[in-house]
Amino acid sequence: EMVREMHDNFGNVLSGIVRLAEHGERDGAEPAAALRVLSQVRHAAQNCLTDVRDFIAAGDPESSLWEDYIVQCRERAAEYFESLHIRLALRSAIDEGCETLRPPVRYHLTGILREALGNVVKHSKAGQVTLSLDVHAKKAELRIEDDGIGFDVDSVSAGSHGLANMAARAKELGGTLEIVSSEKGTRLAVDFIP
Repeated sequence: EMVREMHDNFGNVLSGIVRLAEHGERDGAEPAAALRVLSQVRHAAQNCLTDVRDFIAAGDPESSLWEDYIVQCRERAAEYFESLHIRLALRSAIDEGCETLRPPVRYHLTGILREALGNVVKHSKAGQVTLSLDVHAKKAELRIEDDGIGFDVDSVSAGSHGLANMAARAKELGGTLEIVSSEKGTRLAVDFIP
């Protein structure tokens, strides 16, 4: 469990910081560009600190609300993608009576989101990402779609800790992970019990 968390959470944030630094190096030594990169690195480090807090809070037995969780996801993803010039669209539908988000669902769903969005940043070359979340009484679905270059799911799945971790998290939620990818983009869908 701890190894999975280190990979999914902190590994992805640190990879993002490396990507920002590489982007800054390509922009040259212009002071304005260097300041932009430093600001982006600061935001990424703040996100890492938030990840540490989330990791610690995962042990908190108190439930939260889906609405609050969605706002937090939107803010964090938008800030992360904005610095890399990736557009974000987020759509959610929460049925009445399903407003409460249980801690184990939050914990595993956050891990799936971090890994999936980290993969978009590291591998996809996407310009647009769409997050969709539908929560019903007995079933919920998270979808993440991008317009990137895609990948061969079968060959990558065989050696990917991240994809295996996402599948294990989906299973922990009583659900499944499905990934469909082509040269026009990738769609990841997680069906789970809310």
